[in-house]
Amino acid sequence: MTTPQFYFQGWHSPRYDEGWADVFVRLIRPEEQLLPPAVQAQALQAQARHLVSLRPAAALWLQYDAPGSWYWSELRRALKTQQGMPVPLAVTVPRAGLIQAHEFRPPVRVNRLLPYHRPALATDGDLTPDEIRCLRVMGRLDLAETDEVAVLAGLPRPQAAEALAALLTRRWLAPDLTPGPPRWKLTRSGVPAALRSWGVPVGEAFTRRENFSPQHKRKPDKPKKTRARQAALPGVANAQSGNEGPDEDRTLERPGRDHKRVARTWNERVRAAWPQAQVWAGWSEVKLAGRTYPDGLAWGSYAGVETLFWLEVETGRAGPRVPKNILIRYGRAEDYLNDLAAAAPRLVFVVLGPPAAQRQAYLAFSGRLVPENMAVIIGSWQGGTLPVPRWGWAQSAG
Repeated sequence: MTTPQFYFQGWHSPRYDEGWADVFVRLIRPEEQLLPPAVQAQALQAQARHLVSLRPAAALWLQYDAPGSWYWSELRRALKTQQGMPVPLAVTVPRAGLIQAHEFRPPVRVNRLLPYHRPALATDGDLTPDEIRCLRVMGRLDLAETDEVAVLAGLPRPQAAEALAALLTRRWLAPDLTPGPPRWKLTRSGVPAALRSWGVPVGEAFTRRENFSPQHKRKPDKPKKTRARQAALPGVANAQSGNEGPDEDRTLERPGRDHKRVARTWNERVRAAWPQAQVWAGWSEVKLAGRTYPDGLAWGSYAGVETLFWLEVETGRAGPRVPKNILIRYGRAEDYLNDLAAAAPRLVFVVLGPPAAQRQAYLAFSGRLVPENMAVIIGSWQGGTLPVPRWGWAQSAG
C-alpha cells in the first residue's frame, strides 16, 4: 500500500491540556509564486478535503508572510464564499514557536492518549525553483509565450526559457504549432504536475481541470479532429486558451492575442512606468470577489503605500460602445474598492489600447469625479511612458 503524501511545508503534534493535536503548516508568501486569491482558496480547500479524509482530527496552520493586508483580506473573502474550510484553521505570521489551541477556529480536536504519528510530506522532487515558478504560471495560462511566462513568474527571460525547456523534456509542456509567435502549451500530463505545484492532491476536484495521476483510470481520448476542421468550429481558440472570464471571445482574432500579451506583461509595464512602484505579485485574467475580472492586476505599493494596479485592455473593436464599456469596468473597480472598506488599498485604474480607443476612453472620463483613493490613467498598449498617478484625477498619456 502506498503511503499517502501531504502537500504542506511542516507538521507538529503539540501537547495541549486535553491531549495532542495534529497540526499541518502551510506557508503563504510572495516568494512561493502566489496564486490569485480565489484560486489559492480553491487549492487550500482541496488540500483540506484531502487532509481530513485521511486524518479526520487534523488542523491547518496558515503562516501568512506577505506585506500589506489586501491579499489576505481577499483570500479570506474567497474562503467564505466557498463555504470556508473543513478543518480547524489558525492564521498567524511565521514564527518559531508552536501554535496555541485557542488560536484555532473551530476548536482543534486532540488525542488524549499519545501524539499523532509523523506524516510523509510531499516534496518538489528534483524540480528547480525556476521550474516550479514557471509550472505554476503555465497551470493558469495553458498556452503562453516565453516572455509572458517570464513576467508572471518574476524571472529574467533567459532563466524562464531554460526552465520551460526543462519542463519540455519532462513532457509537461509542448511547443504550440499554430501560426504566430512561438508559444508553449501545457500537455495533458502537465496539468496534474501543475496542480501538484499548487499543492492540490491527486484525485481532488479542482474547477474544470482533470486532476489525475498516471495510475488513475481515465476515459479514453476522443479522436483528434484535423486542424482544418478545428478552425471551422466556433470557440476553438477559446478552448485552447484555457482562461476563464467574461471576455474569452477576445482570443478568436489577432487583436485578442495582443490583448492577452498586454495583460500578461502588465507587471513589467508597472515597474518600467513608475520607479516608485513595487510589485509583490501579479496576474492576468484574474477573478476577484463577485463577478469582477480585471484583465491584469498587480499588487504592490506606490510611494510606500499598498496599491492595486488594475489594468483594462481596450481594443476599440466595440466602436461607439467603447466609452460605455470602459465606464462599466471602471464602475466595477470602484465598487470593488468600496466593498473592501477599511482594508482597501489605493487603486490605479489603467486603460491601455490603440490611439482611437485611448481617445474614446478619455472622453468617457471627461467631467467624471474620481475618488481620492483612485487614479485613472489612459495610455498606449504598444508601450511608452505613463503619467505619474494623480489621486482623484483621470489622465491620458497622449
